[in-house]
Amino acid sequence: MSRELTAAISLAREQLARGQTVRFVARGQSMWPTILDGDRLTLSPAIGGARIGEVHFLPTDDFGVTHRVVARLGPYCCLKGDAAATTDGWHHRDRLAARVTEIDRDGRPVQIRTGPGAVLGAWVQGAVRSLARVVRRR
Repeated sequence: MSRELTAAISLAREQLARGQTVRFVARGQSMWPTILDGDRLTLSPAIGGARIGEVHFLPTDDFGVTHRVVARLGPYCCLKGDAAATTDGWHHRDRLAARVTEIDRDGRPVQIRTGPGAVLGAWVQGAVRSLARVVRRR
């Protein structure tokens, strides 16, 4: 990881810890169709825990993942990308650094679906994409 990226990650974490919002450009397809590669996301501090269906940012060594909370058990949350077949596992809610509060796609706001319906959609989407991969291989 470059020194510039390391510094940017450190600054973003400091801003969130101070209660400030952070904006960044999403990369990847794991949250398709909710978040597309190139969408601009606004992250706000995750105050008050994480509710099922919300999209949260989990810092990792290389930057982080922005995935949906699909289950909760006490202080632990299970995260999953909407287009992913499997989860990211269980993480203590204190590790969730921020909640996605805005998605901007080509200068227009995108509605963020939350709640049980969004979770069901994430599971269905992941299953359909997995099945499509199997069919394509054959």
